Amino acid sequence: MFASGRDVRDDLSTQGFVFIRGGDRLASKSCGWTEFAEYWHDLSDDKYLPKASGQFRFRRYGQFEATIASSRNIVLTPLPPASFTQSVVDIPLYGGMSRHFAPLTDRAYQSAILRCIIRSDLRLIVAPGSRTITLRIGVHMVRVMAEAGCESNPTPEGRHRDGHDFVAMHLISRSSCIGGESLIYGTRPSAIAQFTMSDSLDTILVNDRLVAHEVRPIRAETFDATRDMLLVDVNHIEVTGSSRLRGG
Repeated sequence: MFASGRDVRDDLSTQGFVFIRGGDRLASKSCGWTEFAEYWHDLSDDKYLPKASGQFRFRRYGQFEATIASSRNIVLTPLPPASFTQSVVDIPLYGGMSRHFAPLTDRAYQSAILRCIIRSDLRLIVAPGSRTITLRIGVHMVRVMAEAGCESNPTPEGRHRDGHDFVAMHLISRSSCIGGESLIYGTRPSAIAQFTMSDSLDTILVNDRLVAHEVRPIRAETFDATRDMLLVDVNHIEVTGSSRLRGG
């Protein structure tokens, strides 16, 4: 059964993560899904990825401003292309540099499915209130590929936090993959949860202030393996009245 927004918000504020199977979410987005998934065939090389034999990552990045009114109406406004920067404390691998990725295409920005996924995420994360909340949303379209006989690391950063309020990680598709387990960490060295995202729109929501995460390498045996992900970063900008983010 699909979890209610209240249940999800409670879990995000206590245990710091939620895993949602994609079947129920995908059913409402089946129209146009094949075309939407094909956007991942048009990504650009991630030039910041530490190079290793058989390891490849491709991506696009864009931002929206989300305004959530008291009626729960969510307006998504595309923002101009911008660099992506994470704190050196959160991601030492990139040294706090501003990374410039290929932008989302116009058709991706206008995609009804993308907007539906973002709105669905926000309704699970944001508690109802009487006024308006404004958020900055980062959207990452990412493909990790491993050549036959090799493995590739979806998160060369290892165990990490991203430096946002919340992160929604959605599986778009995976092909010929072995591995790629997602691990969630609290304050102890060992993982507190482990999931394998296997079906389209399998989703992990994390409260980035409470938990860290990583993904184990994917391996390809006979054919090249791909793992396509949609990552949605949620960042607080301004709250007016009693609408609020939950967690932390």
